[in-house]
Amino acid sequence: MDEVREIVIASAGGDVEKVKEMLDRNPELASAYSSKGATPLHGAAAQGQYEVAALLIARGADVNAHARGELDVTPCTAPQHFVMSRWPGCFWNTVLM
Repeated sequence: MDEVREIVIASAGGDVEKVKEMLDRNPELASAYSSKGATPLHGAAAQGQYEVAALLIARGADVNAHARGELDVTPCTAPQHFVMSRWPGCFWNTVLM
């Protein structure tokens, strides 16, 4: 698994310690985009991981970063799209990660 995908998944999962460790090793990961177009902050916001989101913002993540690809959402609007994705057949999880 590549490093960016790994931090997006850790952020979405609320793994504060792993995210902190990864940012300590590579601070640029705070604003990196996954191959699907999401940043770690998109992952944290979509899953309501407030502690991880605060860490990412403190480390330089852009709260106004637009996801690339199929959905043009910011970390502030990602949770709304994620809630809508709970219906069967929605593609949000594949877009995020």
